[in-house]
Amino acid sequence: MRGTFADHVVAFNNRLQKSPEGNVAAELTWELVQDGPNNQATHTATAIFRGVTLGSGQGLSKGLAKRAAAKQAVLYLDEHGLPENQV
Repeated sequence: MRGTFADHVVAFNNRLQKSPEGNVAAELTWELVQDGPNNQATHTATAIFRGVTLGSGQGLSKGLAKRAAAKQAVLYLDEHGLPENQV
């Protein structure tokens, strides 16, 4: 099960790199927030693509939060596809 969490980040990056529009991974930004003291922090990660939040997750480390957000982002892409370019 250890590999499952890391696979969410890889799957998300692969989806962005292999999109029909070409590699759009550069348009992804991550918002990382820490709540609480360093020794008891809860981290929140949010994946934002073209101004749209694709996924958000929490964890006891930045990595776990990012993996949870990536999982939600993959589910978002499965349901909605890539957001339109807001140019």
